Amino acid sequence: MSSTLPTAPETLVEEWTAVAAFLDAQHVMSVATLRPDGWPQVTSVGFLAQGTAIYFVVARESQKFQNMLREPRISLCVAASTPSGGGLDGISMAAIAEEVTDTAHIVQFDDAMLKRYPQGPLYNPLGDAMALIRAKPQVISLVRLSGGRSHAELRRLEGGRLVPA
Repeated sequence: MSSTLPTAPETLVEEWTAVAAFLDAQHVMSVATLRPDGWPQVTSVGFLAQGTAIYFVVARESQKFQNMLREPRISLCVAASTPSGGGLDGISMAAIAEEVTDTAHIVQFDDAMLKRYPQGPLYNPLGDAMALIRAKPQVISLVRLSGGRSHAELRRLEGGRLVPA
């Protein structure tokens, strides 16, 4: 992505392209779901951001998948591997999860994931054991580190633009 990230904590990120560039540079995302007893459950996954959607694969028998079937509202968190020196350092998102079942879309996802993670692991959501999940972000908290503190900006995603929440 050719977009550059803002450098001042008070600068607003208005374009999703800046967020997409940040996501493209990261490779691990935490996914939080709610268990049937109300306790949160968090796991880490590899992911792929395409447009304003974020894709990841889960095992159909996993607690995470069962939680999303029951309650599709999830939280996602991606943190920079190293501090960016004033740019975007992390993103926390409230999103709606849905399973992708279209075979052509799944094949496109597999191809893109093999390019993103050439050393593996192999993603194969076409089999019965795995499910491809599309997360649609609704509310996004942009996090920047400055002066040893984190600064968050809460935004909503509307029409590919981040607007004040």
